[in-house]
Amino acid sequence: MKKILFCFFLLPACAEPVVAADDNPGYCSSSYPIEAAPDVCESGPHGDCCSWSDVESEDGNCRYDYCAYFANHECEWELQYKECY
Repeated sequence: MKKILFCFFLLPACAEPVVAADDNPGYCSSSYPIEAAPDVCESGPHGDCCSWSDVESEDGNCRYDYCAYFANHECEWELQYKECY
């Protein structure tokens, strides 16, 4: 029993933090920068990041990655990555 309790309490201290996928992030989800729903989102301690792929634009089909940070109370998304093909 002591061994099981030891492993239970030791595991969280040794494990690396994991950012879980989030289909509908709570922060700024009502004001996405792109009209389409994101393909994938992740929520972390600093904010939410979402990715859109195959978005039609004047540059062709593009992938956009945006993040909205908790420190920004105006709910503004910041472009992190853009790739068009």
